[in-house]
Amino acid sequence: MGLTELEASELFNAPFKPDAHTISFHGLKVDFLEEGFRLTLDLVQANSREVRTSDFSFSVVGPAILYSDKCALIANKARPQDPLHHKLLAEFLKCELCTDLEKPGALMARYERLKRRLILTIAASMTPELRPLKRWAKHHLPGYTE
Repeated sequence: MGLTELEASELFNAPFKPDAHTISFHGLKVDFLEEGFRLTLDLVQANSREVRTSDFSFSVVGPAILYSDKCALIANKARPQDPLHHKLLAEFLKCELCTDLEKPGALMARYERLKRRLILTIAASMTPELRPLKRWAKHHLPGYTE
């Protein structure tokens, strides 16, 4: 999740194997890809939810972020398991959408986060190709100004 090879080696306390592009951790082979987009801590925190059990709690990254990462990965590297993961994430996104539609308050909160991200991304872009998007945002994205 946004770690360099050295940071991942230190985290797992195991050497990175450049020939296989993996780290072995207690007999489990961890494939260290760097082919999708890099998930930063800020991105994960902004797009995750906390799950609590009686013994512990943990964060779950939103399926849309994982799906985007898998799409980027598939565009750059083909592994046999990736199409299955891609289909599974797509199905999960459909279930999440249905859950959101059942809870409109949660859907609106997610929309507000997406709208803020769109505004920041469009405003920061200086490429001429995005001028039509900037014009669209000015008229259809509340809160966007040039």
